[in-house]
Amino acid sequence: MLALQLPACGSNEGPPPPVGTQATVVHATRVEKSDVYEWVYGQGTALAVRRKALYFQMEGRISYVARAADGGELRLGDTVSGPEDEEILGQLLAKVDDRDVLANVEANRAELRRTQTQRVSAEAQLKSAKAELEAAERERKRMQSLVDSGAGNQADLDNAKTRVETAKASVESAKSQLVASASGTKAQAAQVKRSEVAQERAAIFAPFDGVIAALNVKEGDYYFGAQVSNDAGQQLRTAPIVIIDPSEFEIELELPEYEAANVKVGMPAAVMTGEDLASLASARDPSRHPEDLLTQGTVFSVSPSIDPTARSVRVTVRVTEHANRLRDGEFASCFIMTRQAPGVVAIPYEAFIREDEHTFAFVTAEDGGAVERRDLTVGLAGVGRIEVKAGLTEGDLVVTRGRRNLGDGSLVDVAKVEQTRNEGDPNEGRPTEGEAAR
Repeated sequence: MLALQLPACGSNEGPPPPVGTQATVVHATRVEKSDVYEWVYGQGTALAVRRKALYFQMEGRISYVARAADGGELRLGDTVSGPEDEEILGQLLAKVDDRDVLANVEANRAELRRTQTQRVSAEAQLKSAKAELEAAERERKRMQSLVDSGAGNQADLDNAKTRVETAKASVESAKSQLVASASGTKAQAAQVKRSEVAQERAAIFAPFDGVIAALNVKEGDYYFGAQVSNDAGQQLRTAPIVIIDPSEFEIELELPEYEAANVKVGMPAAVMTGEDLASLASARDPSRHPEDLLTQGTVFSVSPSIDPTARSVRVTVRVTEHANRLRDGEFASCFIMTRQAPGVVAIPYEAFIREDEHTFAFVTAEDGGAVERRDLTVGLAGVGRIEVKAGLTEGDLVVTRGRRNLGDGSLVDVAKVEQTRNEGDPNEGRPTEGEAAR
């Protein structure tokens, strides 16, 4: 949770000056009902959820790099196409000189065709042998019938039986040849597949639809191999090609364990880049349309483990809206909403003082005069504002600047009634050290 820099106790400042006739010039703000949010803050790097560093799996000279859609050279930010339905490989992006590998593929394919021809021949031989066996069986039966009727002779019957046995041997031989040729065809098909895989290792294909995030090769370069790394920055510098899907990002945060204890999966988060913060700071009224400056996200995961060295917990925020505002590798600030108190009486931190165990504020009239010290019971401490459960009512005017010089009944001159800030904005800051001291 954001560390709330509450105004320090007044022990080092001495007692407030006695009430006199000299009025203290102060600024004040009106107490209003509003929503108070409690945020946990963290910073991290936005990385595409789908990203792939692509490496050649063999060394060699780069013989091909894909062209862009307009026919020009492939550049960073160009879109590439992943596999279509039922396809295994996507767009060919680059390859090394694979002529030796290709020759091996062609040789294996030729050998596969030869074994397939042998198998077809073995199937034909088996079919012919079976037909011969059927004919021999018919002839044996006919001769047996003649011998049984006394019209045939035993020698012709014996010849018919011999023909049957010979046909049976031919069928078994054809079956063996077919099994051998089928086994050879299967083995050769596997060899072709291995050689084709080797050919694929010499090439890089787009694994999904995305954009080029890194392109470290060009035609004619020699690829000596690269150490595969899981570090995103290292990948961008050394991988031949890196592809990302820019439609979805996530930010990993390392939060102190006492803050992470309040974070749950599904909690809303606001993600802001440096550009967002600059735009918000320069906006005349940033509370009018804060959604125009915020990238929405949710807590995707919370690690069940605590880093024993840093005493931190890894929390991942996944962007769900306006992901196009982020860039891969961009530093981002995340504000995770852990609690909220809707429609409560709230005041800015500049308006109250804490001394020892007491929390109070000074209430004044719009035209100044004697201030009244009000003891407060506070609730949810949000960003820029704190809930007041008792001690103030809607419409009260509380002193913000100059309150440190006051005591109960001190005279004040209200120089300015400050506009109430937007306490729901995660960029809304607390008072600076100089402001808190006044």
